[in-house]
Amino acid sequence: ELLRLGANLDRWRWLPRDLGDDYLLVRLAAFELDWIRGGVHQSSRRVIVGEPFRRTPSFASQITDIVVYPSWHVPASIARDELLPRARDDARFLRSSGFHVFRQARPVELNRVDWRDRSQTQGLAFVQAPGGSNPLGEVKFNLKNPFAIFLHDTPSPALFGGDERDLSHGCVRVEQAVDLARGLLAGGRGEARFESLLVAHKTGVVSLQRPLPVFFIYWTLDVVDGQLRRLTDVYGEDAQLIEAWRLATATAQTRSWNESAAP
Repeated sequence: ELLRLGANLDRWRWLPRDLGDDYLLVRLAAFELDWIRGGVHQSSRRVIVGEPFRRTPSFASQITDIVVYPSWHVPASIARDELLPRARDDARFLRSSGFHVFRQARPVELNRVDWRDRSQTQGLAFVQAPGGSNPLGEVKFNLKNPFAIFLHDTPSPALFGGDERDLSHGCVRVEQAVDLARGLLAGGRGEARFESLLVAHKTGVVSLQRPLPVFFIYWTLDVVDGQLRRLTDVYGEDAQLIEAWRLATATAQTRSWNESAAP
């Protein structure tokens, strides 16, 4: 247990010493998101994170804008592994689900594709229109990162009722995401535009007045009401971090530094 505690304390060291007064903290192993404004905790809400084989990484970024009624640009891996096999069985689901298909940015007519011919389906890009079964729901929070990860709403809120919420392809689904967007935009220039787009069911981008830091962190221990809470290590990262420690302290130089730093 001490080794696990040490691993989680080490994860603290990966964060800036001062997170600032305004930020979001996504606690991946707890499946929770905290909103801090003016140094005061505003709310916590449940999230859905990546499956173990499509894990959501730990990283820091900034939310720059919010997309209302976003289209879903399907990642190539999901198109290859999920959409194309379904289309080979019944291509009608693409049209009924609001998918548009492109080749080199040019539209492709669905009924002109032989979905069983791999030479015709290679290189196709899929975009799902807003609404309906679009997995992004009503809002998407854009943030720059090399992993193509973002926060978004979902049309399936019942999934937040489960205890283990490692269910996504990597992006983070946020409970009551529209409420969170309203809170982030409250009192700013984009507030009225956000509401008008939402009411009109129109797609549009609303910029935040200033970028909002967001931290994705994987703690498998935390404290609730003064009590230590042990969380499931859904990504199996604790053992890897503890082993990295063991290797790092295996040299005489590192042992000497640790001994000299000890109180």
